[in-house]
Amino acid sequence: MGDRDGNLNRPGTTSGKAFRGRSDALVSVANRLRSPMYVSDRALLPEDVTVNTIEALLRIPSLASGRTEEQLVASFLGEDGLVTDPDFLPGISSLFPDPNQPPAAAPPDVTWRRVSGTLYFPTGKTPRLLQGLLDSGSFLGALAAVAACRGGELLLDLIVSDEAAAHGAYTFQFFKHGCWQQVVVDNYLPCVSGQERLAFACSAVVGELWPSLLEKAYAKIHGSYYALSGGSVTEALVDLTGGVGLKVRTDAPPYWHHPAAAAAAASGGQHQGGGGGGGAAAAAREAQVWSDLQSWLAARSIVACVAKRKRPARNRFRPDAVSPDPDGPSPVPTPAPPDYPVDPASPAAAAGEEISGEEGPHGLLYGQVYSVLECRAVTDALRLVRLHCPWSQGLWMGPWAQGSPEWQHPSVAPCLDSFRASWEDEATFWMPLRDFAAFFNRLHVCRMFPPTWHQLTLHCGWQGPSAGGPYHTLPPETQAHYGAAAAVALPPGAGPTDAAAAAPAAAAAGGRPGSPSRMGGPGVGAGSGGSYGFGTIGALGPSFGSSTASLSPQAGTGAAASASSMSAGGGGGGGGSMSSTWCCNPQFRLTVRKGCEVLVCLAQQDPTVAARAHVAKRLRKKAVGMQILRVPLDSLGRRWEVRPGELVASLPACAGREVVAAFRAAPDFAYVVVPHAGRAGEEGAFILRSLSSSPLEVEQLPAPLCLVVGGQWSGYLAGGGRHCPSWGSNPQYMISCGHRAQVVASLTRLDLKYAIMKAPRDPALDLDLVLAHPDQGPDGPGRRTAVRDGDIVAAASSVYGSGGNGVYGSGGGGGVYGNSSSSQQQLGPGGMLLQQQLGQLQLGGQG
Repeated sequence: MGDRDGNLNRPGTTSGKAFRGRSDALVSVANRLRSPMYVSDRALLPEDVTVNTIEALLRIPSLASGRTEEQLVASFLGEDGLVTDPDFLPGISSLFPDPNQPPAAAPPDVTWRRVSGTLYFPTGKTPRLLQGLLDSGSFLGALAAVAACRGGELLLDLIVSDEAAAHGAYTFQFFKHGCWQQVVVDNYLPCVSGQERLAFACSAVVGELWPSLLEKAYAKIHGSYYALSGGSVTEALVDLTGGVGLKVRTDAPPYWHHPAAAAAAASGGQHQGGGGGGGAAAAAREAQVWSDLQSWLAARSIVACVAKRKRPARNRFRPDAVSPDPDGPSPVPTPAPPDYPVDPASPAAAAGEEISGEEGPHGLLYGQVYSVLECRAVTDALRLVRLHCPWSQGLWMGPWAQGSPEWQHPSVAPCLDSFRASWEDEATFWMPLRDFAAFFNRLHVCRMFPPTWHQLTLHCGWQGPSAGGPYHTLPPETQAHYGAAAAVALPPGAGPTDAAAAAPAAAAAGGRPGSPSRMGGPGVGAGSGGSYGFGTIGALGPSFGSSTASLSPQAGTGAAASASSMSAGGGGGGGGSMSSTWCCNPQFRLTVRKGCEVLVCLAQQDPTVAARAHVAKRLRKKAVGMQILRVPLDSLGRRWEVRPGELVASLPACAGREVVAAFRAAPDFAYVVVPHAGRAGEEGAFILRSLSSSPLEVEQLPAPLCLVVGGQWSGYLAGGGRHCPSWGSNPQYMISCGHRAQVVASLTRLDLKYAIMKAPRDPALDLDLVLAHPDQGPDGPGRRTAVRDGDIVAAASSVYGSGGNGVYGSGGGGGVYGNSSSSQQQLGPGGMLLQQQLGQLQLGGQG
């Protein structure tokens, strides 16, 4: 607890020499209160310790040696004149994450052999790939999409050097952890034992090496070949290009329940109805898909598409089977139509497993990655999409395929010459928009930025008290049930009224947890790298996004309550509470020189690199989210709460590797970005990227001062609530500051916070926190025996069992939050008196 008699070297604080200038006043106040005195300290560790820790977390183990191509040749050249990479040896350790436990699908015997050939053949056509024995379709599909885009220009950017090809050494680069990482590999490749063929990826062009060597380099950066099994197309696109990724589910009703889609469908989309959903719904979805494809391709984005289908659940025909939707009807056994898959959004397919590699209608393949090259409106009633199929099979053999009779239609004759050049590429085909929208239900988009754009990348992390967690703390049952938050797009400066008015529209559009919502203009504010199940989804066109505000699906007033309470600085509706540690998260101040579009990308450490194996999103333990606030330009300090009209974008915690927010920034305001982890106290590193079409500045705001004080109630110290006569017996603490400061005080019951079983509510366990002016006695400020309303500066209370924990967000009740928003005043030796009833006290502030 520390000494009371003038010793300023308290536990957990720095040396008292820095505070000698005001030591007499502080000691005087402490002696009057007959209580220990504490001096606040910074919430973050020393800067050098923090930097070293963050860089260690973001360091890729397989690249730790930092060997260049020249160093590899100089140090590890064999007698045969060829090098062997010591960081990725040709052996079982480079194949599997755990060499002692190979996967069940691993080939029985693999041998490593030197390969020779030409790195890249400029054929002028889109590439064809052979996948091999490894299920790396996501990476290879993304690689083929990159190679097919812009005439192979982006593919050549991945090749850093092949000057040492004669010695078997090549250098490639990938965008990892916010920067380009160079990877050096040798030409040892795994082959099928007893056969003259490669075991994994290779090019359909004999003697071309780039697919095999790029796959090996990508496997090296992740620790093993089988780390590429599964994977995410969106994450792979970002790693290959350094762009911003987006995943869209087109079979989710919120995607195509959009005013623009409905208007387009009413004006000219009815002719396309009938496929995959039929009627107006299919027409609306087709209209939205067409609009998005045009915007994405016009912006030179990379667009990949996948068809996901789910097998029927095994227990579907059991009489005691539980419905996937507790509030909906029981699923009815319905056979899939012969031409198109069962809609994965329907209850009949919600509990099944995804099918991959099976043949679909007219030769297409489920689960395989195709890339979209262009789209053309031939006539008002005919819209065609050109796709690239990098696989040996899976070409479209339906209407408008190469050689089909539809090309002989008189309406196509005037523009037939413009299609002839595309027919020379055997790996591409045209198909109607109706069939495209009906079959492909996952779109993976990677937006690329021109050299004129500005980008700033910061490596930072949550450590100690700076791991403040999300703004709202939801009860455990809410977090487990929802896992995501529906969102609506709000204009900048929208307040609680706007959010409440937008909630019925979100509900009417079919918004549900875990699915994207199309509620505003084309915009984005969601988690990328695997799923955009949080926030709004929009076109990555010239205007990437509109401002978004997150609405958490809670009980009571639902989504509107959450957005309204966040804007107002209050607790979440229906059992959620506002976290008192959110303000301790790292905060960054962003300004621009002129009005422009700004994208803020928050990425966490790639879990696949640390695990040396692909980690499915549902199994990832960490999540990231952020809030972006618009503040006056002359506001230079931290934000302690979200005030009405400040919220520009709010992204709930998402287990994806990256979350993205886009908004229109004005030079007359500053913007505060607050990244947070999924839970308070969850430490880790993160990467913050800011991109804009105009020059921008980003600076990290100073960490707050933080002090944690422990106490207990026993005997006469348990004074009860503020209306009890014995209230003055509760522990009291004097808060003193040298100048005007913002102070945040929070109170937590540790026995409730760490309780394994939550007991029924006991009114005696309700918490109360009061920040009041001290009594002025003959000897100066001192304890209060009672409190009047006029003496209270700030107060907060919490009913045990009604909501989440207010300090560490562990759920289960017992947290209260008091924010002295009106205490922007001089706090000297006679400052503020803080009274607590039950719990542990945490103080935070900044001068």
